[in-house]
This record gives sequence, structure tokens and C-alpha cells, in this order.
Amino acid sequence: MKLKYCFETVEMGDEIICVPVGDAADQVHGVIKLNKSGLEIIELLKEETTEEEIVSKLSEKYENRKENLMQYVSNAVNTLRDAGMIEE
Repeated sequence: MKLKYCFETVEMGDEIICVPVGDAADQVHGVIKLNKSGLEIIELLKEETTEEEIVSKLSEKYENRKENLMQYVSNAVNTLRDAGMIEE
């Protein structure tokens, strides 16, 4: 799976905003507000990957139980999937 559209990220104060660019600007209306780990998930989804690979890469950086990361990644991916932003 990977992102269907192209996004650029912009840091605005203490928030990170993900903005659709190119053809995505016509397809995706609005922006995505992210935290730092959400941004990392978006970055990893720019290339073909799996939820398991995302969890593995995040677990290298964050001291969190793998079960918690799995749930967090699953929720984030499902939100993007429900919004039609991921191609399988």
C-alpha cells in the first residue's frame, strides 16, 4: 500500500499540516493535521510499504510497546484508507 496522492508538509508553529499538491489538490479537499509520528507514517507511505513495516520502523525510534504502535498505525492507515488516500 502507499499514498494515492502527493502531499507536502508544512510546519505552522507547533502543528504539522499535510497539504495536497499537483493532481491531489483537485481530488483532496482540505488538509491533514499531523503530529510527528503521523508525519512519519505519511512519509513512509510515500513508498510501497505495509503496516508491519511501518510499525517496525517506528519501534526503532519510539520507546513504546509494539502493541500500542500497531494500534496507532492501524488507526492512522484506516483513517487514510477511509478518506480514499491509500492505494492497495
